[in-house]
Amino acid sequence: MSRLPIVDPQALIVVEGPDGCGKTTISTVLRDALQAKTLRLWTRVADPSSGPVGQVIRNFLLAGGSSDLQALGYLFFADRIHELPRWWLPCVVADRYLLSTWVYQAGVMPDDILLAAIGDIRLRAPDVVVLLDVDEPTCIARSASRRGTPECFDGAAAIVRNRARYLEAWQTGGIGGRCLTDPRLRQSVYGDHQIHIRPRADADPHAVVQHILEKLDQLESKSPALAAALAPELPIA
Repeated sequence: MSRLPIVDPQALIVVEGPDGCGKTTISTVLRDALQAKTLRLWTRVADPSSGPVGQVIRNFLLAGGSSDLQALGYLFFADRIHELPRWWLPCVVADRYLLSTWVYQAGVMPDDILLAAIGDIRLRAPDVVVLLDVDEPTCIARSASRRGTPECFDGAAAIVRNRARYLEAWQTGGIGGRCLTDPRLRQSVYGDHQIHIRPRADADPHAVVQHILEKLDQLESKSPALAAALAPELPIA
């Protein structure tokens, strides 16, 4: 009798969406829920990171870095390369990734440089990308209520513009006439599977995460690696 192949539990699940949509909260609650569900370690990574390059990005954003988006794009690429060991841990939940690069940099960076950076073979392709599609007023209100100095993309006009670009990229695969025709590049940006969530403004984060978990369960039959990562870890006898 043939035996089913043993698949190592590993998955990269990315939470995406415009500023103010709740990525930080949802990615944190999702990480905790997955750990409780599977009894294995899930690591949360943020883009930008909390490392030295990520701190440069945060200072750049606080200083009004939207005036030089192309420089910001290069900093994000450098941050991901610097943080590669964390991105390649077995089970990872990410707060933002390559879809955001595509949204913010398409039409800003030269196309050949942008596509080469997105397609860098050192970067890990997502198994699942979750888009948090939150309405504009909620995103604007949440960004305005954040403590501390606002970042350059927290303003209402930037949120409206970038939310529209996220939805365009999600629905059409392209932005402003630019499309990802290479299947490998599409996989890098959109992952193997996509989940579109439309949380209400007053939605409990745990209820949103439960909805995501239900969607992930439906994907298990399509991805052996994802199924292994979502299955409870068996105790060692």
